[in-house]
Amino acid sequence: MDELLVRDVVTWNALISGYTQNKQGDLALECFDRMRNEGLSPDLVTFTCIFNACGSTGSIDKGKSLHDEIVMIGGLLEKSVILGNALVDMYAKCCLLAKAQEVLIGLPIRDVISWNSVIVGYAQQGQGEEALNCFEEMQK
Repeated sequence: MDELLVRDVVTWNALISGYTQNKQGDLALECFDRMRNEGLSPDLVTFTCIFNACGSTGSIDKGKSLHDEIVMIGGLLEKSVILGNALVDMYAKCCLLAKAQEVLIGLPIRDVISWNSVIVGYAQQGQGEEALNCFEEMQK
């Protein structure tokens, strides 16, 4: 990345996404910080990848801070079901299941992926009854 004369949000997104997809969330988070230090603003793709990286690394403080940021920006969750799913999944992977469910319920668009993140989170934490309740709520 250092060899590129011009670095924009697209090139940073490619790098951040690659690290995230290859289970190197810490490197993705480092790239995100470097991108911001260069004065670039994240977009929907950036936030989606970073929420995935936060979930895989357990970086809940960073994830919460970025969640607050997208709420302040406004409109991003209404534009992207994928971003909403990544946010719900991050909270579920970080074992903040009540928060994951709260975010899920607040999403303007919910799909089977967003519901599954919460259901799996409850199941993995041994909260089978809550998982079943979510499943029943999803069917409604």
